[in-house]
Amino acid sequence: VHEIKNLEKSFVRVNVIYQVRDPSSVILSWLRYQSRNPGFNAEINGQILADYMKKSYRSIYEMIQLKDGLVVDYLDIKNKQTEVLNSIYTMIWPKEQSDQTLLLDDINEKSIIATARSTRLKMGSPFLGKKEGSGNDPEELFDDFFASNKHEIECCYDFYNKILALSSLS
Repeated sequence: VHEIKNLEKSFVRVNVIYQVRDPSSVILSWLRYQSRNPGFNAEINGQILADYMKKSYRSIYEMIQLKDGLVVDYLDIKNKQTEVLNSIYTMIWPKEQSDQTLLLDDINEKSIIATARSTRLKMGSPFLGKKEGSGNDPEELFDDFFASNKHEIECCYDFYNKILALSSLS
């Protein structure tokens, strides 16, 4: 934040985009990815993972208090991709928005194609599983984690909901 403030003192415009996701979805995704790839941050599991997530959501919320920015929820990226991209473009190029509608529509279309799961699969991304969604591990497999870290997960949701309250998209 200090460095951002220094840049702004030099008349550099700094735009910040805060991307968040439902805490349970993040945790399930993390645990499932770890299950498929045991070497992935193997030291971050159990209580350490719950604390890490709580600190992450708290840090984002605290950062927003210091530096305003666009809040984008992962579900909005999936369900309202064009609207999210338009919000980002409007933030970056506020004056050009009305003059460049056709160009921005073209950029949106190409961005959606470039980031589509099918495109990324063709590129051989090791991050993606063979199918979208829940993966091979049923949610119930992680019930113990959620039960033993209930307080930390509730804290994540508290910060997540406060962050979303600052968003105009959600």
